[in-house]
Amino acid sequence: MISKRTRRILTVALLGVAFFTGFFVSNNKEITPENPPVVEQKNQVDYSEILLSELQSINKLEIYQAYLKNTVTIKQGYNCKLFKNNKSIDVYATGYYKLDLDNLKDITVIADNSITVVPHIEYGVEVHEDKFRFTDDKGWLVFYDVEISPEEMTSIVSEVKEQMLSKMQSEEYMKLVRDKAENIIREHIEDICNYKVNIIWR
Repeated sequence: MISKRTRRILTVALLGVAFFTGFFVSNNKEITPENPPVVEQKNQVDYSEILLSELQSINKLEIYQAYLKNTVTIKQGYNCKLFKNNKSIDVYATGYYKLDLDNLKDITVIADNSITVVPHIEYGVEVHEDKFRFTDDKGWLVFYDVEISPEEMTSIVSEVKEQMLSKMQSEEYMKLVRDKAENIIREHIEDICNYKVNIIWR
């Protein structure tokens, strides 16, 4: 039979063991959060090479044509109905405008969902010498034709071409061509992505 004193000692011992066991468990308890944080990863697509390739495909694209005509008059004789001798030459040509995107990688900036393109308009004139039309205007007493040498014809064509090129550079023509070029550039980019397009003409 256990004495009262022995019972008290056992009771105190058991309480001590329970206390230290609880303390140890509570201080070594691993806490697991109920809803661990989720890190979202967004994959950003790099359109740089695709856009440059697409723009390169429209480099030197002919975007506009202008049909041009100029009349040159060569006068000989006298300015009267009896002795005048004039020859008029109707010169026909086609003016073309091309989108110039050379050095594309050096002048195109792609960043922050936007693209800046620095294009240029290339233009020229093709004279159709096979379509020249000659008209003689002679006085009543003139019986010979105005002769034009090959050198003179070359000089006439060169001068007319310069006049046509000057006309093609007029603000009226250039605005029309640039507006059309900008629409073409934007359409090609927007077919790939929704980047903001900035166009700076050089």
